[in-house]
Amino acid sequence: MSMIAHVGEPVRLLLDAGRPSRFYWGERWVVTSAEPDGFDYLGDETRVASWHVAAQTEDQSDAAVFELTRDYAAGGWVLDSIAYA
Repeated sequence: MSMIAHVGEPVRLLLDAGRPSRFYWGERWVVTSAEPDGFDYLGDETRVASWHVAAQTEDQSDAAVFELTRDYAAGGWVLDSIAYA
């Protein structure tokens, strides 16, 4: 059974070489794969606006797929949706 939740909660996202590596949402999650899923075009600059991220908790007790979206009004990233398998 899978569950999908639409959350909209702020997350603290750590980037390593411009790609997500870890984030905090209730507990620490380690990114196992990340693909850009949307872009913002700001003049001559392009920024990733959202990431499709697979991650597991640091203790490997849980795993899920996340959509993380840049929210300029919130001053960072928000968890747009999560799918547990």
